[in-house]
Amino acid sequence: MRYVSIAIYLILLLIACSSEDDNQPEPGLLQLSSIRIGPLDLNANQLVEQAPIDKGIVVSFNLPLDVSAISSAMSLNTVTDATISLNFNFIDSDQTVVVTPTTPLLNNTEYELEIKEILGKNGERFNGGSYSFKTEAGKLEIISATINNIDLLTNGRITGIDSEFRIEITFSQALDVTSNFENNVKIGELDINFEVNSDQRVLNITNTDQADDLRKYTLLINQNLTSAEGFIFEGFQKEFYTQLDSTFKFPEIPDEELLTKVQEQTFNYFWDFAHPVSGLARERNTSGNLVTIGGSGFGVMAILVGIERGFIS
Repeated sequence: MRYVSIAIYLILLLIACSSEDDNQPEPGLLQLSSIRIGPLDLNANQLVEQAPIDKGIVVSFNLPLDVSAISSAMSLNTVTDATISLNFNFIDSDQTVVVTPTTPLLNNTEYELEIKEILGKNGERFNGGSYSFKTEAGKLEIISATINNIDLLTNGRITGIDSEFRIEITFSQALDVTSNFENNVKIGELDINFEVNSDQRVLNITNTDQADDLRKYTLLINQNLTSAEGFIFEGFQKEFYTQLDSTFKFPEIPDEELLTKVQEQTFNYFWDFAHPVSGLARERNTSGNLVTIGGSGFGVMAILVGIERGFIS
C-alpha cells in the first residue's frame, strides 16, 4: 500500500508539472516598428533616394532585443558588396538600435542594410529583411578662382584686367570631362578655350579673341556643370572690368594744334550743322528741325571765333 501511495504521488506531481508547462505563454512575435535614416523611412525591397550621409540608421522594434547577437545580425553593404564597419547603440530599453557607420557614407551611392533573424530578450523572433537606400548627391563647389592671379571670389569689384586673360578655377571634385564646357561656361560673347588638368579638378579658361578695353564682362557658369561622380553644382557668376588701353589711337599732336582742332570741330557743329533755312543751331545732332535760340547765340559767337581763327573767311 505504501508503494501505491508513492506511485500515485509521483503521477500527480508529473501531471502538475505538465500543467505548469502547458500554462507557459509561447514566445511573442518580434515586429519592426520603424526603420529610418535621417528623416526618411526605409521600406523592405524598395530603394529610397536622397538619404543623408551623416545620419545613423534607427531601427525600432515593438519589444526589447537580445542585444548580444545584433552586431552579427545586421550588415551594411554597397551594391559592389563592400562591407561598411558599423557601431551599434541601444536605446528605449533595448527596443531601438542606432546603427552608425564608423566612416561617413559616400555621396550618390547605393547601400543595402541586411537584417538577419533577430531574437527578442524573451525569445521572440524577427525573420529579417533587406532595406536599400541611395545617398544624396554631393555638392560640387569652387575652392578657388582667379583671373590673372586676382581672386575672383572676393566681394569687391575686379578692375584693370588685361584684354588677354587667364582664369583658373579649382573645384572640390573632379569634373565630368564629357560636359559641354562651351555651353556651360560663358564670358559675354567672347570666344574662349578650356583646359582641364590631370586630376580634372582645375579648369583653365583663356580668351582666343581680345576683350574690349574698359568694358564689363561676366563669367557665368551654369548649373549643368557636374562632377565625375554626379555631384550637383549651384552655378557661379562674377563680373570683372578690363583695363583702359592707354596706347595712342591717333597721331600725337602738340597742345596748340589740339586746341585748334577742338575749336574747329566745335565751330563746324554750329556752321555745317545749322538749320539750312533759318541758320539757327539745332538742339542736338538728333533733333531734326528742332532748333534752340540759346544755342544759336553760342553759334553767333562761334562764327566770330571761326573768322578770327581763319576757319571761314
